[in-house]
Amino acid sequence: MMDPIEAFQQIRDNIITYIQTAFATRYQSIEDEREQLLKSPGVLCQEPWIEPLPRYKLSGKTAEDLELRDCPGLTSSTLKDLKAVARFGLLGDKVLYEHQLLMLTRSMAGQHCVITAG
Repeated sequence: MMDPIEAFQQIRDNIITYIQTAFATRYQSIEDEREQLLKSPGVLCQEPWIEPLPRYKLSGKTAEDLELRDCPGLTSSTLKDLKAVARFGLLGDKVLYEHQLLMLTRSMAGQHCVITAG
């Protein structure tokens, strides 16, 4: 994977190079001052803001692997319907994270929960 900070700097520098080429002057002092201004945060762009995301633990189960014990309160017929809906885009064939399986179990037990697809 490309370093996101390096990618930001490369894109910014390429844009600055374009500006310098397309709108060049014959005065080096103006060129230097413009380059410093363009590299200043808030003029051409902002510094990148990177949000680290935690690596969630996988449950080892897809929606297709769900069993009645994972979904208390469902009948086998309803569980079959849930799996059918999941196959059409609700969860897909992705392995569920542990917190998703936990919330699914709690919601089927009657607790109010929000389950997101990762």
